[in-house]
Amino acid sequence: MSGKRDRLYFEAMRILACFFVIFNHTEVEGFFLYLEQEQTSLRFWWYLLVSVVCKFSVPLFFAVSGALLLVKEEPVKDIWVKRIGKIAADLLLFSFGIYLWEVLRGRQVFSLRTFFIYLYAFEWNPPYWYLYAFIPFLMSLPLLRPLVKNLPDRAFLYMFGLALIFDGILPVAEYVAWKGQITLNGNLRTGWLTSNIVLYPCLGYFLEYRVDIRTCKRKLIGLWSLNILTLLLTGYMTCYEARVTGLWDEWTTQTFFNAFVMIDCAAVFLTVKYLFTRYKLPGAAGRLMASVGSCTFGIYLIHIHVLRKVRLSGIGDLLRESWGLDAMITAFILCALTMAAAYVPILLLKRLPVLKKLL
Repeated sequence: MSGKRDRLYFEAMRILACFFVIFNHTEVEGFFLYLEQEQTSLRFWWYLLVSVVCKFSVPLFFAVSGALLLVKEEPVKDIWVKRIGKIAADLLLFSFGIYLWEVLRGRQVFSLRTFFIYLYAFEWNPPYWYLYAFIPFLMSLPLLRPLVKNLPDRAFLYMFGLALIFDGILPVAEYVAWKGQITLNGNLRTGWLTSNIVLYPCLGYFLEYRVDIRTCKRKLIGLWSLNILTLLLTGYMTCYEARVTGLWDEWTTQTFFNAFVMIDCAAVFLTVKYLFTRYKLPGAAGRLMASVGSCTFGIYLIHIHVLRKVRLSGIGDLLRESWGLDAMITAFILCALTMAAAYVPILLLKRLPVLKKLL
């Protein structure tokens, strides 16, 4: 508990990431609110930028995992048995539960063969893509650990620079120049380096162990200035692409949402750590944050179903129509209620011997 209290900022990061993962799945009641607004209105930009900002959530989860796991030393056997085995068991158990629910609702015909084909090949439960991605990250730990420990700071910055160029600057420049007709040959890209399972764990390790948080106030100001500029650029490119293509819907407006997410993730990571290093939470608040943070993985596993119940409860309509709250504020409240409603059962399930190890 003392160690968790000393690095409570990791729990705060997990809670923030979990909250915005939930927001990412609010659809027309939150994430896609910008589609309903005039592009010249302030409300449009408020809604759009929140939806762009929320994309830091999964990278932040990977960054926290990198900061915590890449510094450890453990046999490859333990990685496979204790870590990969745990995530694989979660994927199997909770996917099967969802499959049974679909069978009971008449949307599927029960077949173990069909279920395992879905599980193996189709990623039929989209929010669980993170579990599929996290397993290869764990497989890579024996390679990434010696890599990050021996990389000089300049090499880390070189890595992040390549990611910024190939994921952000180059796609924007290509689209402005050729409007999506010409893109760089895929063989020239550094996809392995900028993938979620490499870039963001390395980013988390670098920010945790190579950046002195006590002297980074100026760096934070510069980082947030750059972050705001890239967020505005992302918003502009979203509108620009819509003018070029004439399309404006849920699927065609997210092309550039992840272009500069690395900067957003780094800014959030360092800001949370900086604030928690300078200011201490009271004992009760700290214990609550540690408890909620330890449940975020479980909340993620069930949040879609809890969110669906919260959305169908009519609370959103009450807040918007009867109380006159802004639609985005209402979406935030729905996300907070979803987290709270999922936290309680996960907290109880973690008290069971077997599930405690899985959650």
